[in-house]
Amino acid sequence: MTPSPIMVRAALLLAALGWLAASTPAQAQVTPMPDFQLVDQNPNSPRYRGTVSPRDYRLQISAYYFGAAG
Repeated sequence: MTPSPIMVRAALLLAALGWLAASTPAQAQVTPMPDFQLVDQNPNSPRYRGTVSPRDYRLQISAYYFGAAG
């Protein structure tokens, strides 16, 4: 069963909040995300067959997972 997009976002948000709570300002280091574009392969997505980039989610909490295809 595939989790709903809302559940995925909620899990990512909780993980990010946990990471933020565990770090102190002295430990926090910002590293810019390299810019890239990928074609959305999810037929249930509103961006299906369109490009998606980290730039699309600038100033938002986001996470990236590159699983094995196939």
